[in-house]
Amino acid sequence: MAHHTTECNDAESIIGEATTLIEKKLYVEAISTLERGVSVDPNNPKVWENMAICNVEMGKLEMAIRALDNLVRIQPTCHSGWADKGFLHLLLNETNEGIGALQESLRINPRRIYGWELLGMVLVT
Repeated sequence: MAHHTTECNDAESIIGEATTLIEKKLYVEAISTLERGVSVDPNNPKVWENMAICNVEMGKLEMAIRALDNLVRIQPTCHSGWADKGFLHLLLNETNEGIGALQESLRINPRRIYGWELLGMVLVT
């Protein structure tokens, strides 16, 4: 059971509601819910992570990158946030930004093989 005693728990219940909407592929509704989460707790990384997921699913890659910018601002050592940001930049043909974000991800977690493979492919092409 969710406890609604603190602001953080309110954000967590909002994230839970958004997750249910995402599972139902109701991304616009999930974004609206997550925007409430941002107003309750703008430094909650799960809010921004889910915001990025919704925007990717809707094909709004630039908006997803903005959400990931907030995620890595809050959690600068989140290697997956940096890796996802790098991948999205590459999809948008923003090679330098993509390489930079991938390099940061690998600096944080050098054992992530997929990151090295992706970086290698970008540098070879």
